[in-house]
Parts: sequence; structure tokens; C-alpha cells
Amino acid sequence: MNKPRWKPDTDLETRLYAFAEQHSRAEIIDRLSLTKEQMDAEKADLFFENRTFITEVKSLSTDTSQKVHAILAPYESTEDWPLFYGTRDIGDILPKLPNSDELRKKLYEAVSSAIPELVRKANRQIRSTRRTFDLPESKGLLIILNDAVAILNPQVISRRVGATLAKKTPRGELQFPEIAGVWILSEQHTVHVTPTLWGIPAVVFLAPNHEDDALTDEFLRRIQGFWATFNGLPLVRLDSDRFDDLKYTDAVGNENGPVTRSEHWRREYHARPYLRSLDEESLLAYGAKLTAEIGNMFLKGSRSTHEARIRTGQRFGDFMEEFNARKLDLRILGPYNRAANIYFPASIHDREGQEESPLGDARNAEPSPPGE
Repeated sequence: MNKPRWKPDTDLETRLYAFAEQHSRAEIIDRLSLTKEQMDAEKADLFFENRTFITEVKSLSTDTSQKVHAILAPYESTEDWPLFYGTRDIGDILPKLPNSDELRKKLYEAVSSAIPELVRKANRQIRSTRRTFDLPESKGLLIILNDAVAILNPQVISRRVGATLAKKTPRGELQFPEIAGVWILSEQHTVHVTPTLWGIPAVVFLAPNHEDDALTDEFLRRIQGFWATFNGLPLVRLDSDRFDDLKYTDAVGNENGPVTRSEHWRREYHARPYLRSLDEESLLAYGAKLTAEIGNMFLKGSRSTHEARIRTGQRFGDFMEEFNARKLDLRILGPYNRAANIYFPASIHDREGQEESPLGDARNAEPSPPGE
């Protein structure tokens, strides 16, 4: 039995401030007694560890998906663009397109265009807070929250933030030296940790020139444990060398309503991917057979039952999940469909001119995958 998926009870920013309220050595700066200079100046959001860390919180809210659609639209009607049902990761499509490396860079710049300004503002606010609160030894932290922008997964955010923090002035100095470490919390995404375990990603890393900052590194690791406990979740740490291989899934859905039939089927298949053992040719032949049998089930006069159609529809959905998992193009199904239709023609006519299935009594049977 699948356990219910964890659901947050508030938006991410509200919960982060609630977390800060109960943290024994954290302060919400706007709630402090401030001098006029402090009130008038730009300031960060939180102090941690008795003001050892000045922390600015930034929430991502600008959806840049339309920029992606505009860039990709010219390719979607070409032969280079693969045909498929459902959704597919753009990273699986780009290698098939001309000038894919240039296109990848263009998309990356488009989807993450808001991040450099976010870093710039955070750097300025931390610097101002350090000055107005007279905290010359305090270290700056940037917390980035994402529970609204699906196209910005933690990998994209981390890379753009890291690249921005690495920028230097013409004199060779870092442009944003006030930020020592970054903590990224993304509840817009889930990540496959193991074959049966999904996690909510949180990423920490040190800024350039702070790689040896043991104090900041230790705090960022420790606060992740506190955050997990606050949310009633286990903490699973992954080695940094696995970061580039993680696959992210949009976590937003109708979590407060019933699970749709198609989503239930999708989850069932991923829990038991019974077509995974088939080689590509066997998989395509199976899919073509399913397509032909489905066509016969919906012919006028077909004696197939509603239940049989539903079960066969589920099998076809399982096939498409496996098809997409292998990053295949529907165009390659053509020869297999033509071969299948030789044996399972779309329709034939009996002597009275009525359409009937060429499968005889077997037309009411549930099609089964090879090996079952």
C-alpha cells in the first residue's frame, strides 16, 4: 500500500518564518526594536546563531516557461522534434535538435534570468545589515525558496546562483562577496532518491572563496536537519557527486482532491515496471499489437465490455510510460503498426455487411504483455 504523500500546511515562506520563530537562536529582523537608521536602511530578513549569520530570504515567483515555449516553437513542427504522448524532459529532446549546445545555453539563460538580480539584491541587503547592526564578523547567507516555478528545478537554480556568485569585477574581486553560503528549498519538485523513495530537495553549498569556511558549512548541514524535523520528515543526505544525475518531477498537482485514474495507473506502473525487461523491438511490437486491439474494441458492433476497454487502456498507458522512459519517438512505431494491422485489421465485414472483429471470441479478452 502506498503511504499518503506529505503535504505542507502553508506556503513555503510562511513555514520558514514559523521555523525561525521556534528556533532558539534565530531572530526575525523586522520584528526587532530598530533604530531609525536600521528602519530606513535596506536589511536582510533573519539572524541565526546569535547573529553569527545574516540571512536574506528570496522567493522565486516569476514563471519563465513562456520564454522557453517561444524559443522552442520553431522546432516543434520539424522532423527533428520527437513525437510522443504525455510529457518529456526537455533535456531528452535537445540532443535531437540542431545546434543543441547553443540552444541549451539559450534556454538556460532564459529560464534563470531573474536569479542574478536576486543575488545582487541579497548581497546589498546583507552588506547594509552588517553595517547598521555593527556586525563586522557576521557571515551572509542566502535562502532561496521555490514552491511556485516548475521550470526552475534545484539544479538550474544552483548552477545559476553559483555562476553569479563567481562573477568578478574588472579588478578581479568577487562582485558579491557578502554571501558566504546558499540554502535552496524547493517544494515545487520531488526527486527520486531510491527506486521506492521520493524526496523533497534541499541544496546547500558554499560561495566562491568560502570553500574552507567550516563554520558556515557546518551550520548549513545542521540547519537542514532542524528543518526536516520541523516538517516531520526524515533527512536523507546524498553525496554531491550524485547531484547532476538526479531527476526532478513537478510536485504540484491536485493533492487535495482524488487521484485521477490515469495518475493512479502511472504510479502503479512505476512501482512495477513490468515492461522494463523487454528489448526495444519486443516493446514496439507489443505496443503496435495493443494499438490494433484497441482499435478493434471501439468498432461499431464490437462486443468488448467497458471493463475490458478500461483494462486495455491501462495497458496502453503502461506502454507509453515505458516508451517515454526510453526516450523513443513515435515515428519508429510505423512499421510495427503496419505489421500488426496485417494480423489485426481495423475492421472486416461479415456477410450481412456488419463490422466485426477479426479476433473472433478473443476480441473480448484482455490483451496481456509478453510473459504474463
